[in-house]
Amino acid sequence: MRYLFILFSILVTCLPATFPLNAEASSRLKAINRTDETSSLQLYLRFTELPQYEVNQRQKRVDLLLKNTTLDVDIELPGSDDRIIRILNQQQKEDTLVSVFFRYPPQKITEKKRDDPASLMLDILLGNQFTSLYPDLSTQFKGLTLLTRETIDYTNPIYLSPYADKWRSFFNDYETPLTIDLPTTYTLPPFPLTSILSKRSSQTQWLTTPILENASAGEWRLVNQQVQELLENETDENRRDLLLLTYAESLVRSDQYKEAYPLLQKIISRYPDTQTAAVADFLFAYLRNKHEADFLGYQEVSEAIRGIGSSTPFNDFFSILSAEIALKNGNINQARQNLTRDDIGFSETANAIRLMRLADTYYLEDKKIKALVAYLQLQDFQPVIDRYPESLAMFSDVLYTFKRYKQAEASYETLAEILNDQRQYDLVLFRIAMSNMHDGAPRRQTEQKLSQVMEAFTRTEGTFRAEMKQADIDYLAGDLTPEKALDIYSQLAIAANTIALREEATFKQTLVHLLSGDPESALQKARLLLREFQSGALRDEARALIIQQLPDMTARLVQEKRYVEALVLAQQNRRLFTRGWIPNTMLYNLATAYSNLGFFDRSARTYQYLFETTTGDEQEKIYLPLIQSLFQDGQYTIIEDYADRFSFRYPESSLAPEIFYLRLKALLMNGDMDKAASLLRNPDRPLSNEIDQLALSIYYDLEQWENIIQHFETVSITQGNGDTTQKIMMLAESYFQTDQSIKAEPLFEQIIEKETGNDQAWFRLAQIAQGNNNIQQALNRFKQVAEKGVDPLWKKLAGEEIAILQLQQTK
Repeated sequence: MRYLFILFSILVTCLPATFPLNAEASSRLKAINRTDETSSLQLYLRFTELPQYEVNQRQKRVDLLLKNTTLDVDIELPGSDDRIIRILNQQQKEDTLVSVFFRYPPQKITEKKRDDPASLMLDILLGNQFTSLYPDLSTQFKGLTLLTRETIDYTNPIYLSPYADKWRSFFNDYETPLTIDLPTTYTLPPFPLTSILSKRSSQTQWLTTPILENASAGEWRLVNQQVQELLENETDENRRDLLLLTYAESLVRSDQYKEAYPLLQKIISRYPDTQTAAVADFLFAYLRNKHEADFLGYQEVSEAIRGIGSSTPFNDFFSILSAEIALKNGNINQARQNLTRDDIGFSETANAIRLMRLADTYYLEDKKIKALVAYLQLQDFQPVIDRYPESLAMFSDVLYTFKRYKQAEASYETLAEILNDQRQYDLVLFRIAMSNMHDGAPRRQTEQKLSQVMEAFTRTEGTFRAEMKQADIDYLAGDLTPEKALDIYSQLAIAANTIALREEATFKQTLVHLLSGDPESALQKARLLLREFQSGALRDEARALIIQQLPDMTARLVQEKRYVEALVLAQQNRRLFTRGWIPNTMLYNLATAYSNLGFFDRSARTYQYLFETTTGDEQEKIYLPLIQSLFQDGQYTIIEDYADRFSFRYPESSLAPEIFYLRLKALLMNGDMDKAASLLRNPDRPLSNEIDQLALSIYYDLEQWENIIQHFETVSITQGNGDTTQKIMMLAESYFQTDQSIKAEPLFEQIIEKETGNDQAWFRLAQIAQGNNNIQQALNRFKQVAEKGVDPLWKKLAGEEIAILQLQQTK
């Protein structure tokens, strides 16, 4: 039953996001918004029409049954967190059930509803560990909650960086990740492969003992010469065939690509559909995989192996080779499949190689602990790993990573002997020096090894690393002044031949500035690092430094009223603000600065951030500047939501009139005049002169004349703000439209005494005169509008009325 319930919950969750199940429901739930406070939260539900509803609580679950209601297709439910586990919804014929699952049983739920606009607020006093453990006590003392405790945000770079509280240690402890990437050493089956073809005779019958000894020693060029000599003197056709294929194999093993390539092709074409051709085809595929970067090596080699057949003694080596090719192509899973086959047996030598390659897969997957354990288990097979430089490099790196510096130094020294001035030899020597330093060697000894790298190579990665480390040692020892250290790191930040090293040098400049008492320059360098190294390894360190220094610096700029500089600094680091990593106390001043400079959108975003991160009385104060900023930025639709929340949460607030006024203005700007008029009809709405003045304008535009008359019956025209003449005009027009011309006429006359060019007042007086059958007076007034009027519409209407009256007089 439990699993059926979970499945049902998942299905229910998916339904409302696609379509409503009952399109004929009388109400539609348009939105659910949430506001959090210290010990409570509010859920705001907005409807097209307020439905009947039921609220039921069962322990941690609160069910809200909305009668005859569907969900809007675009509705988004609030997400889950440490307070609300999940919110589900289910259509039940004509009704909708919204279920909220809390972490702890809520202590109290207060409902507040409103018909216009149709909305419902659930004010939920949350539970906690204490109320859950002592339900009787918490029932007696509603609102009993735990003290707020500071929690650590472990995504904050301050906590991510191990250097944030000890920046000086960065010079000693940090090292840009180093990769010694060596070519893959492929494993071929034991020599000679032609032994597959000779089932009745041993290999010694066509190969001499010196050849076999040289092959065991890896002296393949000698093997080439010796096999060639045998081939030239051999008269038996079968033995010649074996020797020819063996010669081709020796060319492949000695990496003589140009010579082996055509010879293998000739063998394949000369012995078609034979096992000789199959072996030659395998060698050919192997050769191409090794030397042709765009060759589909794994598929071709695998197909060639299948062509040889499964009855060979070399299946274990073929499986290892396939794994090596897969590793080269970056397909670790494919490699592991070949290395863990249980349908073949591995010889002792092949098994040692297999285990080594498995350790390689762990390293390449960045599972370095597993890699270390796997490599250490191969210590009895050390000669095996010493034949594979790339695996030895990985083994050395995990030893170094896990601070086994003495072993790492010995391992790197073995690798240096193998490479012997080949590619990446400089990096191996650098790691030897670093292992030596971390193992506690005297400073002079480490500097000698670093000097060896710098003298032996020029402008290589190893050289730049050695120069950087030498500068670190000198700076920490006090042998470099900050100016000289900055000069060295600055040159490395430009000249180093890898992005990672340039990033390291840049951040070390940042730290030198900081440790020298110049946080402003440090902040600029940290910002430079974030701009220039978008995927850098030290971005957390740079952010941590900025987070530490930014509050004090911004506070100083705001205090000095250098708002532009403060805003620029805040804008550069806006992501740190929105993640909550920087204290928000300074954002109030920054938001004010945005408004003063006309950046209303940014001001609104700042207040919205503050709104989401504050509670209680502090949140109440934010509503007004937030709504003001939204209004100045033209975000009128959003204002309706915030103002509605405010009216629910703080109905007695002293800020209510100002917020209600802005709400009305936003509705007017959004073209929703009817909604504004409906808000004004609420008898409990806030009152102010500004609201009254705006209300008159709304009534006038909607031709709600009775409302205007009713207003002026209780409020004097001269009371409050606004143009008195305009208010007289509204009242006069209202009387006129409600057939109260006797009251309208003296008011229109007052208007033309003050504004002789008021076309509307003259026109209305003319109409009143006409209604009183005073035709000549009506004509005179219509002529006043037609001849001296300003508004084209009123002039046109007056002209039409004159023509009608004159026609009537003629008749």
